[in-house]
Amino acid sequence: MIYKIGIIEFKTNKYIINKKIFDFVDINEILEKQSKINNKYTMIWFCDLSKEELWRTGYLFKLNIKDKMFFSTPFENIKNALDTSNVENQFIYLNNMDYSLNVIINIISKVYGFNGKEDTLSKSFVFEENSVDNFLNDILYRSHQEEVFCMREEVNDLITIKKNGLIYAENTLENINIPKRKYVILSKSDIKSKGDNWLFETEQRYLINITSKKIKDKFISIESLLNSNDYIYDGVKRKERNWLTDIEYKYLQQFFSINYNSLVLFDSIDENFKKSINIIKPSNLSYFSTIFTIIAENYTLALQEQFKVNKTSKLVSIKSTFISAFEKKQLIILSCLLESKGFKIYSYGRNSIKIVNNENLDKDELLNNVSKFGYYIF
Repeated sequence: MIYKIGIIEFKTNKYIINKKIFDFVDINEILEKQSKINNKYTMIWFCDLSKEELWRTGYLFKLNIKDKMFFSTPFENIKNALDTSNVENQFIYLNNMDYSLNVIINIISKVYGFNGKEDTLSKSFVFEENSVDNFLNDILYRSHQEEVFCMREEVNDLITIKKNGLIYAENTLENINIPKRKYVILSKSDIKSKGDNWLFETEQRYLINITSKKIKDKFISIESLLNSNDYIYDGVKRKERNWLTDIEYKYLQQFFSINYNSLVLFDSIDENFKKSINIIKPSNLSYFSTIFTIIAENYTLALQEQFKVNKTSKLVSIKSTFISAFEKKQLIILSCLLESKGFKIYSYGRNSIKIVNNENLDKDELLNNVSKFGYYIF
């Protein structure tokens, strides 16, 4: 299946398809234009509306249309990065976006495999995953957490900080060790017999069953942010997260006194994982390329996704659980720093920290705090 991207910018009432820019009149006109090329391509439309705004238009039932966050980088940011408009052609950014986003889809289709039915680019990557036994899958499910939501209420006005996509991909994937599937179960007494510091000193990967944790007194002021780590969400269902990877257990000990029951100890590290990493980076200039930073970031996010077995069942891979745990390590430390300085954290995870944008927020101060860690405002 060959996919082609078209772009609709509702803000300017313009759309582009097959390298031609048109004024947007109504949805029927787009459907007519689309029908003329459907024998060659399967169309995907990328637009500048949020999920909620897009839902209210009703276009989701008529077009394979994606919201402004489909590429993880917002529509407006992609537009600004590719905008070379001038007086003679003020909409040249649409041509640049049309070219770049179609290149992205073509590369992903050829290198990884692409499924254009998903609602985010990271879910659209096609990977072959090896399933694990039911016992381990249930534990991985109870541990796997891509994004931590620190506020229960919905907030529409948010500022997002992120790392450059290529730097994020390299820092995450080249520094994480993924275990093989073979494991043993250790009881609490088994763990104690290995010595007081074994949980912190061992290089073996493990998943540990948490029975309780209590925040340390000096972190009471950011308790709500830290306790957000306790739950996972499956749709609208909130479930207690009672298993942690060794990565999280070690850094959460800074903030909590943690009691545990047992653990799953993995036998060895999967050396083939590092060999399988496929970050596309043709040259040093790629760090400044919109195309390659978007691909690298979404490739890394794709490795953290749960994968579908069928319409009603999902599995969680060892790989996705440990990568998502590793990437949140720096994000939670930075989130705590920002919260202590008066910024209100909405969520963190997936290479981003989302901050509530209010009238008192100082963007210069925010940038000064995060840029030293390699993060920037998006």
